[in-house]
Amino acid sequence: MFKTLIANKKTLPPLRFDCGKDDVLFSANTALAKKLVDENVPHTFDIFAGTHCWEYWHEHVAKTMIFFAQLESKTHTQLK
Repeated sequence: MFKTLIANKKTLPPLRFDCGKDDVLFSANTALAKKLVDENVPHTFDIFAGTHCWEYWHEHVAKTMIFFAQLESKTHTQLK
């Protein structure tokens, strides 16, 4: 899958993900972010305090929704 991502990186929509420092998936997410950096794939990876729990999700999901709303708004404007 990563080979396909790299081969198409110029046409990918923006990528965004975040993770809590104490999340069980933290090392996997940081490894993915490093690989994206190494391959010059544009992305946003934010690290916050927290674990893999609903409290973290509730606190940070708004940032993701805003990111995609802005992306959708920009895409919609470009199509006009």
